[in-house]
Amino acid sequence: MRFLVLGILLLAPAASSQEVRFLQSTHGQAWVVAFGPDGRLLVSGNSDGTASIWDLETGAVRSDLGGHEGTVPAVAIDPEGRFVVTGGWDCRVRVWEAATGRPVRDLAGVPENDHVLAIALRPGGRVVAAGLINGEVLLWPIEGGEPRVLTGHSGKVAGIAFSPDGRLLASGSMDQSVRIRDVDSGEERSRLDHASYVQAVAWSPDGSTIAAADWDFVRLWDARSGAAGRAIRGHDFQIDGLAWSLDGRRLATASYDGKVRVWDPASDAPPLVLETGDQSPHSVAFSPDGARLAAACHDGIRIWSLR
Repeated sequence: MRFLVLGILLLAPAASSQEVRFLQSTHGQAWVVAFGPDGRLLVSGNSDGTASIWDLETGAVRSDLGGHEGTVPAVAIDPEGRFVVTGGWDCRVRVWEAATGRPVRDLAGVPENDHVLAIALRPGGRVVAAGLINGEVLLWPIEGGEPRVLTGHSGKVAGIAFSPDGRLLASGSMDQSVRIRDVDSGEERSRLDHASYVQAVAWSPDGSTIAAADWDFVRLWDARSGAAGRAIRGHDFQIDGLAWSLDGRRLATASYDGKVRVWDPASDAPPLVLETGDQSPHSVAFSPDGARLAAACHDGIRIWSLR
């Protein structure tokens, strides 16, 4: 079923002088955001058990995706924009038609009482990965079936990301590690240790670098050697969101300190600071052309123009 709900659009100067567009959530807090492949759609996961598909040309909610119970902290869109995948605290992973909002299938095999915290789609869109509160990572064909289970973490898996070539999967955990595994064999290739729990991971578009966010900072790791690189510091509180621009020239972070920061990962230049007040951004996503940055916040979604 499709619903059309008008969002509230506001233009106001942010502290950095960037323009910000505000989409008012009508479904509690926005927890996560993801752009569609053409940049015209945005999907948000919400605290009331729904996900929303926004039409960014009109500012309207094209479809509300119901069916979860509790917060939906994980969403993904396949590279062709055909399917939306959602994961919830209700231990369900669901696949939807992006164009209509129609439910397609539930992916079976999430253990009872194991919240889904993270979702990623393998490049090409045919494999779904989910990070669970029990420390497991599940992998399914998007067509459904029983999942493959990757074990090894001893704490919740809050961040997952495929390498750009789809051969490897990075998972970040409360056990203070990032594990890199071969997607087809499940073999662990390397373990990257942090000093506190890892909340988010993101693979650079060229495949050379893994960014992993913990409580204190973002660590850049050499994806091939596993060598620790630069530590990016600046937030005053827990970092929840992390995203690369598709050209690899910018890295965005979102923190409970109420700020989104946009970094040049190749230099020590000061970051662009985008203010949300006290609205605690959970998640960030760049538009495919890199011209916009969206953040899921307590009161709704903020979208900054970066040009």
